[in-house]
Amino acid sequence: MYEMLRTFVVVADTLNITRAVEVLGITRQTIRRHLDDLEELLDINLFSIESRQYQLTEQGQQYLMGAHKLLNNLDDWIKTGSAPTIASQ
Repeated sequence: MYEMLRTFVVVADTLNITRAVEVLGITRQTIRRHLDDLEELLDINLFSIESRQYQLTEQGQQYLMGAHKLLNNLDDWIKTGSAPTIASQ
């Protein structure tokens, strides 16, 4: 799940698969598989592809902020060894 979220965030932030390959150090096929698996899990389309260019869908935009927060909390947890405080919003 972590890798799927990380892939989603990098692709969403760059909207460029070549750049995402460089940042993540994985293949295009792995990026596509992560995105396909995440979309299937969430039962939504996170991206549309027009003229070979990725664009976030409206649902993708809604999920992006939450994905950033989840990754930040996980990264903090990994660094500190303690569970993050989950605040209701």
